[in-house]
Amino acid sequence: MSTFEPVWGPLIAGYLFLAGLGAGAFVFAFLLQKSAPHAFKIRRFAHILSPIAVVCGLVLLLIDATGALHNPLKLILLFSNDQSVMTWGVYFLIVFLIISVTVMVIDLKKNYLIPRFLSVLGVILSFCVALYTGVLLGVCNTFPLWNNALLPPFFLMSALSAGGASLLLYGALFAPEELSEVAALKKLQLPLAVIELLFLAALLIITSHNSSAGAASIAMLVAGTWSPWFWIGLVLCGLLLPIIADARSLIFSAKAHTESAALRYTDIGINVLALGGGFLLRFLIVMAAVPLAIAT
Repeated sequence: MSTFEPVWGPLIAGYLFLAGLGAGAFVFAFLLQKSAPHAFKIRRFAHILSPIAVVCGLVLLLIDATGALHNPLKLILLFSNDQSVMTWGVYFLIVFLIISVTVMVIDLKKNYLIPRFLSVLGVILSFCVALYTGVLLGVCNTFPLWNNALLPPFFLMSALSAGGASLLLYGALFAPEELSEVAALKKLQLPLAVIELLFLAALLIITSHNSSAGAASIAMLVAGTWSPWFWIGLVLCGLLLPIIADARSLIFSAKAHTESAALRYTDIGINVLALGGGFLLRFLIVMAAVPLAIAT
């Protein structure tokens, strides 16, 4: 008997990226409350970015769900199917949005004493949302590139990296005086990028050996249609250049990045590349997946 699996399109890559970005930004906002209590602008930006990024991602998800906007019953069924991974993900996103919006409102009222229980609960939900973006693809069992246990933690690391890059980019553009306050955040970007690269290598090796469809998917990435985007866009620009730049930046003090225009512009470029790499990772994984042959 033939079976039907949902096939995601390019819009879903935007949803996966934005949901992860919002979750990662919230996690780092929580860390900054202790490590950089005077980085008010950057932390406030993180609290604003978190719900906005997730909402924009959900809009893309609804647009991608063909017919859902014209058939409200489908959306109702989505909330009522407690056996569906997507339903659980929707609940995670809703609760996360409630918490992140609440925290944002508190911060915008200039009350920097955000209740700790609210921040901790938001961080837990952030991890759930980031992991869920990888689990969602794994529901499609006929796509070996998606149905892989490495994908959820891989997307979690990428979400944290994107969240950190977005805050550093904002700081370099609009709050350079606070960059010295968030030096610890900048140092975290290097190990996160290295871990991402290791996850990517492991994903390629494991998927290429688990089935012919998995091997075909990896071939599409490394030597096929998507290889220029993979090697130049993701590996070189999205991972290796940020790793090199982050390693080099450790030589300079946080104050030097604040005072040197050249270093600040370099930071801007590197964080843009890191964000582009985060999106491209999801786009390529979505687009390069080759399905198993469906028995009829």
